Amino acid sequence: MKPLPEYRQPAAAAEIARRASTCDVILRDASVSKTHAVFERDDQQPLWKLRDNRSHNGTWLNRSRLPPEARLPVASGDSIVFGAYPAYLISPDELRRILATMDAVDA
Repeated sequence: MKPLPEYRQPAAAAEIARRASTCDVILRDASVSKTHAVFERDDQQPLWKLRDNRSHNGTWLNRSRLPPEARLPVASGDSIVFGAYPAYLISPDELRRILATMDAVDA
């Protein structure tokens, strides 16, 4: 497996949606709204926040539903559900650790 590229500064935001062509991540699931949620980088602190865009089926963070338009901090390991679509947030460092472990098992 090739080594992962060095960490680079991410964009200021990443939009999660079902079908909008302007979105960064498209989840093809009927429970995900057209423009469901947004990850936003906090310029004042080195963290990301998640905002629900008043989605029909809601966004859940660690089993708690996000209030519409509220911006809540997220961290590596958090469980996130967009509508009924489950996901986990993994930091680049954590992903590197997981992939290195997989390489060691495959060897």
